[in-house]
Formats: sequence, C-alpha cells, structure tokens
Amino acid sequence: MPSRKPKRKHKQSQRPEIPNVGRRKIPATNDGSRGTSWLVRHLGTALTAIGLVVGLIALIELSPRLSAAQRSPFHAADQVPSVEVTNDGYLKVTDVRIACFVMDAEIAGNHLSNMMAGSGSPIQKVLEPGQTYSVSCGEEKSTFVNAPESLVSSMTVEAVAIYRPWPFTFFRSRRFFKFLGTNNGAKLNWYKEPPTDSDERRFDEFIKSFHVPFP
Repeated sequence: MPSRKPKRKHKQSQRPEIPNVGRRKIPATNDGSRGTSWLVRHLGTALTAIGLVVGLIALIELSPRLSAAQRSPFHAADQVPSVEVTNDGYLKVTDVRIACFVMDAEIAGNHLSNMMAGSGSPIQKVLEPGQTYSVSCGEEKSTFVNAPESLVSSMTVEAVAIYRPWPFTFFRSRRFFKFLGTNNGAKLNWYKEPPTDSDERRFDEFIKSFHVPFP
C-alpha cells in the first residue's frame, strides 16, 4: 500500500494587534471644580477693582483742599475785602501765590473790569494742614478800590490761588474763589459763589493779553 503523507496542520494566521493610538480617556467633567475656578478668577478681579477704588479714595482724601472766606479789608478805605485762605487737607502745599482779580465793578455809574493786584500779603510760600492766613487784595501799603462805599453798586472779585501739592511738587495746581458784593443802599454785602469755566478762561485771557507775570 502506498504510504500516506502525514497531514500538515494548518496554522491560522494571526493578525498583528493594532495599537490603540489616540484613544485617550476623557475624564468626567467636574462641574463643581469648574464653578470654583470661575468664582476664584472673578473674585480676584473684584478684589483688584476694590483695591483700586480704595487707593483712589485715599488719594482724594490726601489731596490738598483749599478753602477761602471773605474778611474785612486790610485798609478801612478799601472796598475790596481781604481773603482768608485755609488748607483743609492732610498734606501741606508749597510755592503758594494768591492774587485778587476784580472781574467787574459798578462804581459811580462807571463799569470797570479786569483789575488785578496782590500776590499774598505777606507772601506765604508754605501752607501747612489747618493753617490759615489772610491775603490783602491790594498791595501791602495801599488800597485796591479807594472809593466811598455808597458809590459802589456791585463788584465781582475772584481770588486765584496757585500752589504745588506736597510731595508731588512737580505738579502745579490752582483754585478760584469767587465773591459777589452788592450794595443794598446802606453797605456792600458779600456772598460766595462758585466760579465757572468762563471765569477761568477770562482770567487766562487777561494774563495773556496784558503779559501779567502770574504765577
């Protein structure tokens, strides 16, 4: 009998395993941590804004605050009042100069305007917190408007203060203080009024036109 060839076992071909590339597990979203992160981020922004506001308020509180009041003239014959200037702030001011500017006046039926005199009498270079001093609108030994009170119908006076706030003395600031005097038939009564932008422009035009060395 013919010999039989041994049967070969057929091996099943094994396919190479394909690596699982690019399949990363995405962690489950934690809504709680996301909310916490949002809260922390916005809380930090809010605290920064609050800090800026507090700092701004502190600067405003420390900024110089000058006030002025009308007082009797230095000279009895002068119809223009003296001006008492006070530093109401917490810091001193330096390089202080003050001038009086008669914007308008009705005297004996005549209209006068744009008259300026005085730069502080005596000149006050430094004004400490709480310190007050009076400024004569006339020169130290003379009057500004020497006329009988009965002839003065009305008068508008402004005191212009130029100063440097300490410690930022590289800045130069100024304040306007306005006083209106009206005659009721017996005497001049003075009232404080808020200055306007047109008052400041008029003062600047006067300084420029007449080349007045102020400040």
